[in-house]
Amino acid sequence: MSCSKKFMSIDMYGHPVGVNYKGSDAYKTRVGALFTLLTYLVISTYAGYKIVKLVARQQPEKASLTEVLNMNSPDAWASLEEG
Repeated sequence: MSCSKKFMSIDMYGHPVGVNYKGSDAYKTRVGALFTLLTYLVISTYAGYKIVKLVARQQPEKASLTEVLNMNSPDAWASLEEG
């Protein structure tokens, strides 16, 4: 298999054809293979960036919990009295 055919085989944008075209059910092109490669590169780069950020703990997201206590409720003070 030539290098060009191997490259074209990664084309995920190839359109399916009703009849097999040269043994394949999709018509694959060099342009489609190039866009597929670029898609994989962008997704891999973004995932790598997010993983590095996660591991390095850069810009951690702040999380907070706000709890409202109804002071007029009879059991509101019970939890405070228990300790």
